[in-house]
Amino acid sequence: MSITLNIIIAVLLVFTIGYCSILYKRLSDLRRDRNELEKLAATFNEATERAEASILKLHSATETIVASLQNGITEASGKIDDLKYLVERGEATADLLEGAVRGIEKNRNAVSGSEGMDGLSGAATAVGAGEKAASEAKAEKAQMDKAKEKSEAAAELFKALQAVR
Repeated sequence: MSITLNIIIAVLLVFTIGYCSILYKRLSDLRRDRNELEKLAATFNEATERAEASILKLHSATETIVASLQNGITEASGKIDDLKYLVERGEATADLLEGAVRGIEKNRNAVSGSEGMDGLSGAATAVGAGEKAASEAKAEKAQMDKAKEKSEAAAELFKALQAVR
């Protein structure tokens, strides 16, 4: 019986030695993987730091670009106001010139009908007629704008009524 017991203990010791060698190999692999994991973590940390630095640079660049665009918008806004003023002045001048041309044409027609009219007084009459024609043109334009606004308001009212149905 003692020999059997010794054989059983020997077999168990062989299994234990085998299990210990397997365990030792797995622990070695784990240590090796741990070193690789530490290297991977260090690389990831470096990448994170570079990304944070890049984000800060992008934020700084964005602020610079926004400031530059704001300056450009402010400049453009001033230029737009200047251009609107020039266009208004140009339209007024064009209306006056158009009225003067119409007055001169009316005066030519009147002069050709009466030969005794002095050329200088005819020109003065033409300018006066031109100014009158220009003021009439402005009044017509104002009436057309009012009519357009009324028609737009009527169209919006019609749309609203249809939407209610």
